[in-house]
Amino acid sequence: MKIKFYGTAAAEGVPALYCTCPTCEHARRSGGKEVRTRSQALINDDLLIDFPADTYLHVLQGGLPLHHIRHILITHAHPDHLYPADISMRGPGFSNLEDSETLRIYGSSGVWKELMKNDTIPVLMARNIIKFTEVHAFNTFTAGEYRVTPLKADHGTENPYIYLIEKEGKSLLYAHDTGYFPEETMEFLKQWNKTVDLASFDCCYSLKHCEKGHMGFDEVRTMAEQLKEIGALDENSVCCINHFSHNNGLSYEEMNKYAKKYGYLTTYDGMETEF
Repeated sequence: MKIKFYGTAAAEGVPALYCTCPTCEHARRSGGKEVRTRSQALINDDLLIDFPADTYLHVLQGGLPLHHIRHILITHAHPDHLYPADISMRGPGFSNLEDSETLRIYGSSGVWKELMKNDTIPVLMARNIIKFTEVHAFNTFTAGEYRVTPLKADHGTENPYIYLIEKEGKSLLYAHDTGYFPEETMEFLKQWNKTVDLASFDCCYSLKHCEKGHMGFDEVRTMAEQLKEIGALDENSVCCINHFSHNNGLSYEEMNKYAKKYGYLTTYDGMETEF
């Protein structure tokens, strides 16, 4: 299994639109790994996680094969993870599709409500161009060739999820946006009785402390240790930190130097890893 991180920032991106803080100014000067777009990832070229406004940029500059993707998981309804206006571009007059295969979107009741605010999307659903499936915490479903389990997250919107994704004996825990995992999620992972091959953790605030809604690096380490205690992680699991805010005050190089001490990968836009 492999994952490609197309976007690795929090809602405002790095550099943030209007910000002149040292982190943003450094990113403007340096470019490269210091520049971060809004959060999005692709599993094995065919399962997309989240659909921010930067999806179009990821198609143009990152080579995201959006026209071939048929399954999208949405973590929650915040606009840096769900941008319905561009999903509606799949409709006639905006797209001349080579085939009529349905685009399937999976998410919570909160995601459904956000999608319904766009007048075009119900029309596309009626024409089977898009299909939405409401998914529920701890109820495993199939998305193409993947087994996917939504797990409860700690984040400020209606029914936010993190996702446990499995295929052919490999597994991925995609844990954005969330603070410390809720007790029900930890209990599920304990009863799951398997070890995750790769975990991507929300590390929005880096060396600053944050336990609710997002996490910092100390909270990620605490969370990882708790997952090891219940058997969901071990020494062979790949651990990534992801979803960074410019408010953390660190460059990519500074974060990466710190993360390397503990064997963590620091994500950047365009990073791809197999596990």
